Amino acid sequence: MVTEAMHKSFLDFCSVPVEQLSEEEWALLQVHMVYCPTCRETFESLQPKKERKPGTVETYATVYEPLKPFGIPAQVWDEVLDEMFGLPLGQVPGPMQMIHNTAKANAMVAERLLRKEGMSDREYVRYLLEDANAFWQTLDPIDRDYWEFDLERGISVKRVPGDEPPRRHH
Repeated sequence: MVTEAMHKSFLDFCSVPVEQLSEEEWALLQVHMVYCPTCRETFESLQPKKERKPGTVETYATVYEPLKPFGIPAQVWDEVLDEMFGLPLGQVPGPMQMIHNTAKANAMVAERLLRKEGMSDREYVRYLLEDANAFWQTLDPIDRDYWEFDLERGISVKRVPGDEPPRRHH
């Protein structure tokens, strides 16, 4: 249990550049921020902003279009995807593909995926991706390993072992 004094220490850590925290302080703060939106938002607002490049959702309209009904900017999707999965531009993790394909098939899906009152855009995207990831992990590995997101067509394509991936024409 985090006492009020401990929480104040975590808030103090939020204003210190990460490089100046000890390994132990940084590890404890990261764990705490998973459960404390106040510290997470404080940390994000006080840390120096890194120059960022647009991610997959911002770059490819076919990826973002079905997600628009959620009312969350593409940049937020990209930031949370990067935090959780860290994939290079153009790669979309399986749980995100599930959300994308469901939203694309049914524009009303955003209304059915409940958003708790007071939940920030970042918290909501993280909630959706964590929920999708939990389901994704229950799938048989063969059902997870051979899905590939085709950015040109904006769809997931199931690959059968031994199939060659589609050739890209430049």
